[in-house]
Amino acid sequence: MDLRARQWARFRHRYGFVLAVLTPILLWFIIFSFGPIIYALWASLTNTHTLDPSLARFVGFKNYISLLEDRRFLMSMGNVVKFVAVKGFLNILLSLGLALLLERLRHGRNVYLFFIFMPVVISQVAVAMLFLWLYDPRLGLINYLIGLIDIPPQSFIRSTSQAIYSVAVADVWKTYGYAAVIFLAGLLDIPQDYYEAAKVDGATRLQTFLRVTIPLLKNALVLIMVLIVIDGVQHFTMVQVMTGGGPADSTLMPSILVYDYGLGANNYQMGYASSISFLMFVVILTVTVLQLRLFRSLYE
Repeated sequence: MDLRARQWARFRHRYGFVLAVLTPILLWFIIFSFGPIIYALWASLTNTHTLDPSLARFVGFKNYISLLEDRRFLMSMGNVVKFVAVKGFLNILLSLGLALLLERLRHGRNVYLFFIFMPVVISQVAVAMLFLWLYDPRLGLINYLIGLIDIPPQSFIRSTSQAIYSVAVADVWKTYGYAAVIFLAGLLDIPQDYYEAAKVDGATRLQTFLRVTIPLLKNALVLIMVLIVIDGVQHFTMVQVMTGGGPADSTLMPSILVYDYGLGANNYQMGYASSISFLMFVVILTVTVLQLRLFRSLYE
């Protein structure tokens, strides 16, 4: 047996089982992860029809150019910005505040974590139905409560000016527990020596929070912000159940637009819908990289 054959036999003996286990997983990942991305890119450059893909013709960047003139697409991007801004602010404020309170607890922390995390595991459809009742103009609990302090009833998801913010608040309630757990893990990982050093230097609680806690929570904060942006760009279920993109497209999201153009309303423009999907993929990737670089430059 020559040297190359012995090396190959030794390699198979050492890594053969590992390769046998990992190869199907890698093939599955390549086919069902990279495959759809490549198909979406190809479809976005064609005029593919959902009902008859065989009629597809290459049109280059025509779909992407058309997006810049599509009023509904531009409105959906504006709605994403509003949704992410409201959800990001409220989610971080609420979850970080709860994490700071939980950090101080010495007993019963897990009990509180159970109830805080419970909305995360509830179905999005169930949460949407709950808030449909809460937001109901005539029978909703929220209008009943604000009526007790003489505030007139609000339309919430039936109002073009309130709908996107109402959906964002519902989504905050659904996801704040996840962010709170991440923040709590980050807080518990901060060595107490930093706080003791800040106390010796005479720093106030606010100064300690801004100069010690926030910088050391950088990784948790970046992770949460990235997840919020990703969820905002591809948000679908709760908006579809609560408003369907209305009223008057005031809650229209790119994901709903992909569904409408690709499968709904007798459009079946799979090529055009794929261009929106691939563009959203590029937006998510770009924003994520920018967020990582921004926080790196701020705290390094």
